[in-house]
Amino acid sequence: MKLSTIISLWVLAFFNTVLGAEVVPRATFTEVTSYGDNPTGTRMWLYVPRNLASKPAVVVGIHWCSGSAQAYYQGSMWATYAETYGYIVIYPQTPYTRDNCWDVASKMTLTHNGGGNSNSVANMVKFVLKEYSADASRVFVTGISSGAMMTAQNVMAATYPDIFAAGIAYAGVPAGCFMSADDVPGAWNSTCSSGQSIWTQDQWANVVKNMYPGYNGPRPKMQIYHGSADDVLNVQNYYETIKQWTGVFGYSATPESTTPNFPRAPYTKYVYGDKLQTFLGQGVTHSIDVFPEEDLKWFGFVNPVQPSPTTIVTSAAPTNTAGTGTAPRWSQCGGNNWSGPTQCASPYSCVKVNDSSPPPSMLKGASLLITLQLLSRLVTFVANQLLLRYLTAPLLGLSTQLEVYYLSVLFFARESLRVAIQRRSEGKDAASVESQAVVNLGYLSIGLGSFVSLGLGWMYLSYATEATLQTPYLVESLYLYGFAAMVELLSEPCFVLMQTRLQFGTRAAAESIATFLRCIFVFGSAVWASKNSDIGVLPFALGQITYGASLLLVYIVSGYQLASSIGFSLLPRSITTKDGRFWGSLFDRQTIGLAGSMMAQSVVKHLLTQGDTFLVSLLASTNVQGAYALANNYGGLLARLLFQPVEESSRSYFSRLLSSATPVKEGGKPSPAVTEAKQNLQTLLRLYILLSSIIVNIGPFAAPPLLALVAGKQWAGSGAGHVLAAYCFYIPFLALNGLTESFVASVATEAEVHKQSGWMGAFSVMFASSAFLFMRIYPLGAIGLVLANIINMACRIIWSGAFIKRFFKQHGAEFKIKSLLPESTLGVSIATAILLKQLKIADNADQPIKTLIKIAGSAIPLLLLILVLERHFILECLNSVRGRKVKQ
Repeated sequence: MKLSTIISLWVLAFFNTVLGAEVVPRATFTEVTSYGDNPTGTRMWLYVPRNLASKPAVVVGIHWCSGSAQAYYQGSMWATYAETYGYIVIYPQTPYTRDNCWDVASKMTLTHNGGGNSNSVANMVKFVLKEYSADASRVFVTGISSGAMMTAQNVMAATYPDIFAAGIAYAGVPAGCFMSADDVPGAWNSTCSSGQSIWTQDQWANVVKNMYPGYNGPRPKMQIYHGSADDVLNVQNYYETIKQWTGVFGYSATPESTTPNFPRAPYTKYVYGDKLQTFLGQGVTHSIDVFPEEDLKWFGFVNPVQPSPTTIVTSAAPTNTAGTGTAPRWSQCGGNNWSGPTQCASPYSCVKVNDSSPPPSMLKGASLLITLQLLSRLVTFVANQLLLRYLTAPLLGLSTQLEVYYLSVLFFARESLRVAIQRRSEGKDAASVESQAVVNLGYLSIGLGSFVSLGLGWMYLSYATEATLQTPYLVESLYLYGFAAMVELLSEPCFVLMQTRLQFGTRAAAESIATFLRCIFVFGSAVWASKNSDIGVLPFALGQITYGASLLLVYIVSGYQLASSIGFSLLPRSITTKDGRFWGSLFDRQTIGLAGSMMAQSVVKHLLTQGDTFLVSLLASTNVQGAYALANNYGGLLARLLFQPVEESSRSYFSRLLSSATPVKEGGKPSPAVTEAKQNLQTLLRLYILLSSIIVNIGPFAAPPLLALVAGKQWAGSGAGHVLAAYCFYIPFLALNGLTESFVASVATEAEVHKQSGWMGAFSVMFASSAFLFMRIYPLGAIGLVLANIINMACRIIWSGAFIKRFFKQHGAEFKIKSLLPESTLGVSIATAILLKQLKIADNADQPIKTLIKIAGSAIPLLLLILVLERHFILECLNSVRGRKVKQ
């Protein structure tokens, strides 16, 4: 697996499995490394549905510029609908990694069997037709353009008309429009993109015919979508494309019929003949909408293949149903623009192709959500800095206690279930059954959360000091935090559903919107309170309710759309299968058993994770609590932004990749999946260590002046700056522990989970003892708590490291811990830290900006040395991302 997959764990989650008897396992997104002649090194991913038709059709889905096969798989509905209609989906990925665009310019790709990108994609199709005995008369191609290079769908239709029966082009240009005069693969053609390539109908038709000289057979039928306000590929390309294909088919350039507001406003449908339809969206930019229901109809996917029998019934009423009569077994009986029969022959079931709102642009799905995530973090950071001007250290300390209560309710209610559901192996039932099973499991968190919130709330009120209870609106805020936790838990069924289907974009959107609105409510109410009356920690409680309600709304909307398209309910519903694997016809027995086994470990793990807050509230004053809370928030910012996404994505990735891994005899060879997992884990850990060497050498010196600059000198004077400096030494331990424990959680057996729980219990005792020692015997305050955390994390890393070595040894691979250590880099980093300390470069606390400039200047030599010392490793990473091998 390329290192590009490893790096992309920061954005998206990937998975793969060990190859089975077929080319790829059913219902998985899997790369095929050998599919025949591949002149350009184009990569191929394949999705074969669990419910495969006897003679399946084939759909080729081609990604956009800056995209990938994975992004197209996650951003489109083709794999989802494959489970209904039984076709196979091919996801090619361009080898030209500079912009991840396709070659639509060279003579190679614009010629039948010319040795270009189009040649490789055609060979993918031939491979699938042979291996799966697929229907050669039903091969289709589609894609969406992002910068003109993704007009490969027009190129494929022109160069291989003998393979494809139909094509759909979203926001593209005419075939051959990007032709390079210098025959440069992937060259950009500004004349074409700006709409200045204007030819006659015959000239454009000849371009298509010259791509396959001498071919006189049938041509694929085409649908063309474009936006009138396209700022990347001028709308003139839409009109030129019409010229091209009307010329190919011998149609008039004047449409036979025009249908406004179809498939919906602001699009208008134009029909030029039975083989050409076009759609123009007024005011639509290059981020064009995609219409999967129309795509399915154009490709002829009307009658679903027979699914596995279940008790799940889709009760949504069909729309636009004017027909009469009786539909045969498993046939369609309703849906968008359906005019056939709505009744099914007794006693059989029939299928309604469910209505759904048009999904957002795939371009937005690939890039806008990432932008939203970064923007929400920026807004949160700015709002928090402003909020600090209106807070005191004791008030911040109390808000941290309430947040721990809130997080504890959520953690105990859902964490073990989340991990168990991620590790759940799907059965052989239809996609609707498996989705319903996941939704049902999500409701267990709601019931458990109601008990946990009441119990923990009672404990807090019982043990809180009188001074704490006298804080204005503290009790009311506690009740609101408990209510907010329950509101957020209501979204858990939809959350686990999106996670198991690897739709991380929904989570990114939900958390971005919720975080943004929470910031507004907290900051607004705090400012109001500063000018009117003291309302204590009530602003934080109001913000948390806003956060939970926002999450719930986004997840319900996304979940409803998915439920409508697949055919399951967002409410608990009974499930009946022959193997009886559901307890009470609702809950998967195996998953509940695993969650129960993990519950004890989750309790210990949470106590260790939040133990610092528990202990600081018991062993320190509210002023010290506030200083530690501030340092913890700033110090944990990097972990939340960078390390937490890696931890969560790694857990999903390794769970999928190693789900079928089995131990081998001594001396046996590891499976490809085990080898891949070892390489990727080693690379991630080494990257972590390199980043950590920078943090621990520059961070402690930069922390105090940086805190004085962003939070105010009053906070730096409270001791929070020195606590934040100590926290910089804790961040690497936090990061390494998160990654190693994610791997353990992905592969550990039930017995190993119990063993880990026992060791974590021992570590919790060591942590509490260390904290008492450093905070009471040696009164180091919040810094002592940081030291106790470091000891705790070090113990957990050692245990996880030993587990990882043992796991790979049992599976035939050797995991060398020493190979992870960049020895020269560590030596230079230590020397740099000693030099900065001797120069007393951070001693001038009254001039934070000047101090930060000096520190930044001192950091440059360290960064240059790391680049030199680790140049081979860094170049290997960069070249792997580009799809190249490093020359030794």
